[in-house]
Amino acid sequence: MPYFHLVFTLPHELNAWIAKHDRVIYDALFHTAWRALNELSQRKHNGRAGMTAVLHTWGQTLVRHVHLHALVPSGVYRDQGWHSLKKNYFLPVKLLSNRFRGAMVSQLRAAFREGLLPALSQMEVSRLLNVLMQKPWVVYCKSALEYRSTLVTYLARYSHRIALSNNRFQVWNNDKISLQYRDYRSGKQSLLTLTPQELVRRFLLHVLPRGLMRIRHYGCLSNAIRAKVKKRVDKQLGRYEPKANGGSEKTAESGCSCPACGERTVTYLGDVSESKVTKRLRILQSWDNGS
Repeated sequence: MPYFHLVFTLPHELNAWIAKHDRVIYDALFHTAWRALNELSQRKHNGRAGMTAVLHTWGQTLVRHVHLHALVPSGVYRDQGWHSLKKNYFLPVKLLSNRFRGAMVSQLRAAFREGLLPALSQMEVSRLLNVLMQKPWVVYCKSALEYRSTLVTYLARYSHRIALSNNRFQVWNNDKISLQYRDYRSGKQSLLTLTPQELVRRFLLHVLPRGLMRIRHYGCLSNAIRAKVKKRVDKQLGRYEPKANGGSEKTAESGCSCPACGERTVTYLGDVSESKVTKRLRILQSWDNGS
């Protein structure tokens, strides 16, 4: 099934707030992105959307760049069943951007009134949010039909890791460290040279609060109704996916010998065939275009 790749980006003016209240603002980002998407989906398409969202907090140079990657199925779930969209866009970008901006600013105002942003003053909150309401917020939206496999690989690579990988290190001595990064303006690979202290500082910007869920599922892809929706959609489209290997899933096992009797024991480590994120993406790909 086709799906859309959306990116909800927070303005850099909020970076100072994120440094003080990262959990509150990250949660608000997830909540308002889904709220804007689902409200407009129900208004424009008369159905409930679905979304799998992955939080990224970094850019290529490791500075704070908070954005949410979202995979959205090209269709909505109605009372009558699944309805596919025959469009090359999910929602008008300007409309979605304005709704996201208004929802996020309202959420931050409410968080301040509830005492969730204690490090900020009333004047500071009012001044900055009024400025942000005057600026355009752009939500990136593109059909992922042409680059589906590369997008899934990209998101899977960062679903359980952060900002920096070993292959980016090019030069390392006592005083300087050079990292390779892609300059998106020129489209070329460049070198970023930092002191070890600055590298550690930038890396620590992207350590998430303890227990924060950076991958979340909403709507028809949420944990509560995903299986029910998939079963109904498969029945509607005449698709029945038999379980491989007689219904058993691939598992990994680890064995060791008992020090007392020498008997080998086996511990099953569970399903390793695919991650939860990959399963959700496979569900998106399994649904047909037609309703």
